[in-house]
Amino acid sequence: MFWQKISKFILGNRLTLLSVVLALTGLMGYQASKVQMSYALVKILPVSDPNYQLYESFKARYGEDGNVMFIAIKTDRMFRLDVFNKWYDLNQEIRKIDGVKEVLSNANAFNIVRNDSLKKFDFNPLITQKPTTQPQTDSISAQLSRLPFFKGIISSDDGQSHVMFVTFDQSKLNNTGRIGIANEIKRKALAFGEATKLDVRLSGLPLIRTEYTEQVSHEVVLFTVLAAIVTGLILLLFFRSITTALISLAVVLIGVVWSVGIITLLGYKISILVSLIPSLIVVIGVPNAIFLTNKYHEEYARTGNKMQALAIAAEKIGETTFWANVTTSIGFGVFYFTGSIMLVEFGMVAALSVMSTYAICLVLITVIYSYLPAPKTKHTNRLDNKTVTRFLVFVEQLVQTRRSVIKLSRHNRKLNAANLRYEFLGFAVVLVAFGKITTNSTFEIFSFAHINYLALVIEIPIYARLSWYASQFGFGVKIKIHLVIGHFYKIMQYI
Repeated sequence: MFWQKISKFILGNRLTLLSVVLALTGLMGYQASKVQMSYALVKILPVSDPNYQLYESFKARYGEDGNVMFIAIKTDRMFRLDVFNKWYDLNQEIRKIDGVKEVLSNANAFNIVRNDSLKKFDFNPLITQKPTTQPQTDSISAQLSRLPFFKGIISSDDGQSHVMFVTFDQSKLNNTGRIGIANEIKRKALAFGEATKLDVRLSGLPLIRTEYTEQVSHEVVLFTVLAAIVTGLILLLFFRSITTALISLAVVLIGVVWSVGIITLLGYKISILVSLIPSLIVVIGVPNAIFLTNKYHEEYARTGNKMQALAIAAEKIGETTFWANVTTSIGFGVFYFTGSIMLVEFGMVAALSVMSTYAICLVLITVIYSYLPAPKTKHTNRLDNKTVTRFLVFVEQLVQTRRSVIKLSRHNRKLNAANLRYEFLGFAVVLVAFGKITTNSTFEIFSFAHINYLALVIEIPIYARLSWYASQFGFGVKIKIHLVIGHFYKIMQYI
């Protein structure tokens, strides 16, 4: 058999495969160290979408539309000499920051004058130097009030709110340099607020995107660590061995390193969706390790031969988990065909990461345990848990000897597989239409053909969200389902 040959190949080339995986992990780790955050706006629409193309043509003609940051204050003391001078200093300091293209506020406003001889507009600065007396600031205030162009832009109509516009250099907008620029502007603005005892507010897409990027980078690490801790505790509780839990977790974390390396190799950057992949790989990869290790323990307890147990585990579980991971990978890979750049990147990286993590688990789990001592009796005793075994035997007998009958009590009829599929499809449509459901379940005994059956009765009241649905279909629609789980007396005898 194919999978038997695979297991023999792994065990027959242990050192070679271990060296290859570790070498590739080192390469992937190097690539992962070069991964970058995405500082561009999230592109959800496909590139072929007319609206997306219109937006790109607009940017090509007029430039990036999200390159302005705003600093706003609310005060009636703006044109007091001490406050205005600090506002003026803030304006000049921000203009000197590398990556800032221009700053506009009432501390560096321009008077627009028509030049008839040259047939153009001249922009004459209202303030040529920093004011030194209160009458000078009063003169500036009077000049601004006579310029309708700035009314409602750099100052509100009532003169209480004032805004400073900071335009970023286009070349600095979509790379890591933007973070330093935005943080430097923020630091200087908050320092101005502390010096003048004013509440400073900041906004604008450069700042919002910077805060968002920093939060995403923080959460990539946070969620990966949390996923590793939770799955590590599950492994520890399941196998009752620190060594086994650490080996399984270490193998899965190698898969995480590969997933980040794949991001760099494909030329992608970490976006809000791609950032989910590391923690996703932990959750998907751990079951592979659990199945392989559990089968190995089970076969060793049966045969007492470590290498034979590993061969059987790699053969049987290798095939089972292969198809499980293939279907998962295909599910993520479907996103590649959506045309949306964000979904294409996520689908491609997730699909490749799932399969690479599967291969890593199959090889490393098998090889590592082949070099370690055989599992001790205390590690295999959990396989003889009487409570779990009894429950599984009970479920197995129900599946093999009792055919479940699902019926709606209102119609009192049996449903075959095809009807059941349509019933659940209809039920899903009802959920979409009505939105909110609550369930209440009880056990009942009922007779059918002079035989008593034990049934799980599920009552599902569905409440309409909108008045239109209520008028069309009515409130409080209730579905009552009987799930027959077997002959009552025989079940009681078994228990």
